[in-house]
Amino acid sequence: MAPMKKRLTNYDLIFLFLILPLAYFIYRQGLPGGFVLDDAANLELLANTNSKFSLSDLYTFLVQQGIAGPLGRPISLFTFYLQRDSWPSQPENFRHIGIMIHLLNGALVYIFISKLANKLADTNSNHRWIPFVVSTIWLIHPINASSVLYIIQRMTTLSSTFVLVGCILYLKYFDAINIEKNLKSSILYLVAVIAAGMLAILSKESGGLLLLYIFCMQITIPNQHNCTLNRIVVFTTHTLVYIFFAYLIYSLIFSNWPNRDFTPVERLITEARILIEYLYKILIPSSSNLHLFYDDYLVSRSILKPLSTLFATTIIIGLILAAIALKKKYPIFAFSCLWFFLGHSLESTTIGLELYFDHRNYLPMLGPIFLLANSLNSLIKVVDLNSKLISTITLVYIALLAGVLYTQALTWSDPTKQALLWAKSKPNSLRAQEYAVVILANKGYVLNAAEIVTASALRNINELSPWLSLARLKCMDDRVTFENSEEIVQRFKTATQFRYIENSLQELVEATIDGHCPDTIRSFSNQVVDALLINPAKIEKDRLHFMKAMLLHANGDSSNAISHMGKSFDLNKNIELLIIIANWQGLAGHYTDSCQTTRKAKQYLNSSKNNAIYSQIILDKIQKCSEKQW
Repeated sequence: MAPMKKRLTNYDLIFLFLILPLAYFIYRQGLPGGFVLDDAANLELLANTNSKFSLSDLYTFLVQQGIAGPLGRPISLFTFYLQRDSWPSQPENFRHIGIMIHLLNGALVYIFISKLANKLADTNSNHRWIPFVVSTIWLIHPINASSVLYIIQRMTTLSSTFVLVGCILYLKYFDAINIEKNLKSSILYLVAVIAAGMLAILSKESGGLLLLYIFCMQITIPNQHNCTLNRIVVFTTHTLVYIFFAYLIYSLIFSNWPNRDFTPVERLITEARILIEYLYKILIPSSSNLHLFYDDYLVSRSILKPLSTLFATTIIIGLILAAIALKKKYPIFAFSCLWFFLGHSLESTTIGLELYFDHRNYLPMLGPIFLLANSLNSLIKVVDLNSKLISTITLVYIALLAGVLYTQALTWSDPTKQALLWAKSKPNSLRAQEYAVVILANKGYVLNAAEIVTASALRNINELSPWLSLARLKCMDDRVTFENSEEIVQRFKTATQFRYIENSLQELVEATIDGHCPDTIRSFSNQVVDALLINPAKIEKDRLHFMKAMLLHANGDSSNAISHMGKSFDLNKNIELLIIIANWQGLAGHYTDSCQTTRKAKQYLNSSKNNAIYSQIILDKIQKCSEKQW
């Protein structure tokens, strides 16, 4: 007799035909907003693609644009490539796809929690109510607004899609090996889990968290079959997880981050406070505590400075130890705690990333929400509260979340309003101030932008980037007040921290080369680069030599320009720099040197990331050299 098909419950129908459309309606309010912040840096090469699809065009885009992570994130970039005709005039099309991915993830969360609840909760639990509440809260939670509406964070949401698929497939494997005792199906599901994991990692490196989520399920789901295959799977998973933790410990001891204003130990203990803040935001979110910029966050310099570091660390260690000790007696509590902390173990421990981003909670927040839903369900049984009262409380909570999300979506729909709001609420955030400056300047309000950056410079007297931004504004509008003082230049000579100066300096140098700046700023640009070159602190000297070379060449000093470009190449072995040197040597009439540099470039061709791009350029130039067609 064929097995009966499961019928959709009322909760299933409400989720499909009410919650998903509601989430779409709310997020749709954020569609009018434009590209922001890192969107341009990670997608700008879409402008160089062809409207007609070709594999070579796609390959070139993936190779050149794959700068966001060590693996290039090709799956995510491929989805952006498919929307190349919408760049850069139709950002709403990109955001629309981001919203649809989030809705898909909401459906996957519903499926995953439905399967998980059956394995962790007791037989008297309301297994259909719990996944409905969890997926609804997760879907419309305002902390996810930056993941969904910040276009480039599609990398996070798409990677999460494959992670959720991998988790569902693992639970299918669990059923096949533990209930059905079907070895063939079990192996097929395992292969599918590995495939999902690879797609997740190639979308964003945090997709590797799938391994940790599987580890979490292995140690909290009871009644696992002790067959050979399952022992191999568990042993392999645990071994890889222990290797990962060993790497985190290695990073804690041996890592050195010259461009960060915190050490690995300081980052680790600071993240304890941040994780507690994340939990607070997940349970009690508000528009006032949801931002995109947290570069002003106070770093913990010791376990007692500030004292809240000790309290946060104690709470986290206590929760983790309790979860491990009580995993058999209280598997739901154990799963929820371990899912959250394991989900943050990659980006919130000892790897040298920035400290704080709300989008890091996209999947880890499922743990606290799952515990919340089960706790509400337990109140009905344990305390004997009226189920209608609990349902009403839950409904009110969901409505409040929807209201906060609606406010967030409206904020994302207006970049100018968004930038000014964040700048006002985060006065000590250099990034919030800089974002407001860029938005205002691009809209022609250069003097207003100058007021913001001047105030930021005076508030943050030890920071360098505001002065670079102010000089850049002077290039845009000569009415901006800027004094090129020796005191400011001296700061660049002696500074030990260089937060956020790379892009500001690059933009200033480019404006200077293009002839958009007055004499005072041209002099300032050269003085700043010279000051940073003699600064003994660790800073990317290869980029500085490149900038100095470009400034010198623009000023007609080709000999010294070639010298600095050569020093830049010596530091980073970028084959593009040799091509530039060869061109400059040719323009200066040094044809023999130009051909010699071109042959040198050919030697480095095979090791170049952009081998396919530069190969033809170099071969054509070598051909001209052999024919003496200068």
